[in-house]
Amino acid sequence: MLALNAEALINFIREEGLRELPSPITEKLTEYLKLYFIIGGMPEAVSAWIETNNLMEVEERQRAILTKYDHGFSRRAPLKYTQKLRDIWESVPLQLAKDNKKYFYSEARKGARFREYDFATLWLIDCGLLRKVNKIDKAAIPLKFYENYNVFKLYFLDVGLLRAMSELPYSSVLDDVRMFDEFKGALTEQFVMMELTGKKDIRNLYYWVSDGSAEVDFVFADGNDIYPVEVKAFPNSRSKSLKSYRDRYNPRRAIRASLNNLRLDGGLLNVPLFALFNLENYLR
Repeated sequence: MLALNAEALINFIREEGLRELPSPITEKLTEYLKLYFIIGGMPEAVSAWIETNNLMEVEERQRAILTKYDHGFSRRAPLKYTQKLRDIWESVPLQLAKDNKKYFYSEARKGARFREYDFATLWLIDCGLLRKVNKIDKAAIPLKFYENYNVFKLYFLDVGLLRAMSELPYSSVLDDVRMFDEFKGALTEQFVMMELTGKKDIRNLYYWVSDGSAEVDFVFADGNDIYPVEVKAFPNSRSKSLKSYRDRYNPRRAIRASLNNLRLDGGLLNVPLFALFNLENYLR
């Protein structure tokens, strides 16, 4: 939005506080959000859009970036890990498109084991190409004490690159809000992860799974407060998972990121996906 000179909309969101946003604003911001799901934040892709206003050119730049990364595996990583890096890298979109987004090495390559692939995963994370979100066994301060390093989800560095690598046509993104729920909401969850990790007050992201089937997409701490974040790609969709978490831990504030309008309902704060950049102000 900054690159496209939309400062007025940004300032409007920041100045409105917790008031419901008017329809013309939400419609415009949803269009920007769709565009961001296509373009992402890689400088080359953003520049391509500004220079050409052509999404085909944007996609060509994105594919060139992905090709450079793939070639970099064989040039920069130890030779014995090259194939493992590709296995992990190429399987991330497929595993994010599952109901259970927990990452399994056995789905990257049949018979793959943790000890054989862990170094390759750390290499990709250290290079900034992947982001890792570990499960917590308990939502209590400090969250780090309850982190499970062996159970995790992997995300890309950029939502636009994830879309391009998933071969989702950009026309599908522009046509309908239902695309936010495509691939089990993988692009939307990727976007929320990026927005949260970009906050200076959020040092680490985790996710939580109950003993049963309930799962909260993200959990983070800010001081003594722990915030669960539920990602809902499609408007008006509901889940029992966040309720299960709230019943167990009674957080001061729970967050639902969706396409619904801004609303504070008791302890539940619904933040529109396009307004997540303002989350810190909402929580204050």
